Amino acid sequence: MRLSTSRLVLRPFEDRDARAVIAWLNDPQVSRWLIRVPQPYRQSDFDWWTGLVNASHASGQAAHFAIAYRHTGQVIGGVSIADPGAGRDEFGYWLARPWWGQGLMVEAGRAVLAHGFAYLNAPAMVATVHPDNRRSSRVLEKLGFRPAEMRPLPRPNRYHLPLAPAWSLARHQWRAS
Repeated sequence: MRLSTSRLVLRPFEDRDARAVIAWLNDPQVSRWLIRVPQPYRQSDFDWWTGLVNASHASGQAAHFAIAYRHTGQVIGGVSIADPGAGRDEFGYWLARPWWGQGLMVEAGRAVLAHGFAYLNAPAMVATVHPDNRRSSRVLEKLGFRPAEMRPLPRPNRYHLPLAPAWSLARHQWRAS
């Protein structure tokens, strides 16, 4: 499945994306904010991830997307809904540093949230951010998320924190935004 916006195509990750994804996810300014991404990020991690992505697309529960520029096809990030159908699906994303501050994550997020609420029938989304990640918090605000509670993080985690701020967005709030 592919989703499109004015500047982006959201699609499954492909083998040809490996070099760029590995480079972007090994950028300390990107990876420092990601809870579940192993460091260093290797080819085997990319292969595991693309297997998961392909399985979600094959099952009709497409929820993991590469973010690519529409005109060049260059992969610049990723956006996902983890555990679709679990009740409070988890929204997550990353964007390569050269593309920060251009509104691309909000653009990609809107497309994936619309897909999650309309086609995956998600009742609500939750997102967890590092307490110091103001850029990510701002993306969530622009998408309509609201601060919810402090949420336990998996142990061990890259943050070395027991809790992190969680943000939530219910389907009825999405329709209103």
